Amino acid sequence: MPGIHDFSGTGIVCTFTGVGWNETCASGQAFIGTATIDVVGAGPSGADAIIDSNRAYDNDGIWAQSDFLIQWGSNSFSPAPVPGQFLTMQEAEVFNLSSYDQIMNRQLYSGSSGGVDYSSSAYLIRGTTDPSWLGSLDFITTGLAPENNVISFGESSYWWNVEMNRRDYAGFGGRFALASFTPREATSVPEPSTFALLGIGLAGLGLMRRRRTA
Repeated sequence: MPGIHDFSGTGIVCTFTGVGWNETCASGQAFIGTATIDVVGAGPSGADAIIDSNRAYDNDGIWAQSDFLIQWGSNSFSPAPVPGQFLTMQEAEVFNLSSYDQIMNRQLYSGSSGGVDYSSSAYLIRGTTDPSWLGSLDFITTGLAPENNVISFGESSYWWNVEMNRRDYAGFGGRFALASFTPREATSVPEPSTFALLGIGLAGLGLMRRRRTA
């Protein structure tokens, strides 16, 4: 079952003007949103998979798939493809090093059409300098590591401006440190016996009503 996490944090967001690499940035932005991490496989597999003594990696979604919703002010962003123009990357990676442990999840859509390149992505990093936090290459979907926890995101298009002999950009991007990353509790489903008792109760109410109207 996918793990849904509610997060909050503070950081920066920048808007690209589309003229060269000019951008306007605003720091101290408050962010909230959700990150959904769905572990669909026992571990990295496929042609791109990497598993060794300190790293497990997969970028085609066979191991874990992610989805993000990021909100700040009146803005809302969720990585999404442009129909017919995008390729998808679902990246999951675990580092287990002697001095640093880190888990990464990335949702990326990118492609090109008519001389314009597109990108839409969000990237979650959870890491710590406490090597005891992650004792194996198992994928962890809940909670925060004690230290470096950030989300970066952005949506952009860029193209070569022939008349001005330069590359122009349009879009936005941001990065913020996570203050909270809280797993939602799974909604409980009543046991079959609970449904049976409920049915008996409703039947009893129906019988009482019949007796009163008789």
